[in-house]
Amino acid sequence: MKRNQITIANEQDRLTTASILVKNGYCVRTVKVRVTPTGKATKTVVEYWREDE
Repeated sequence: MKRNQITIANEQDRLTTASILVKNGYCVRTVKVRVTPTGKATKTVVEYWREDE
């Protein structure tokens, strides 16, 4: 099962994208990813995949 990630800065855009993916049969979650090794800077990505793959 391959998990893909989309980086979207705006929270409302992330929610809209996640809802479209769910409606099309994908499993979706949002994840905070460290940008720096210390973890002080993070970015939020939308991770999605299909269960049947």
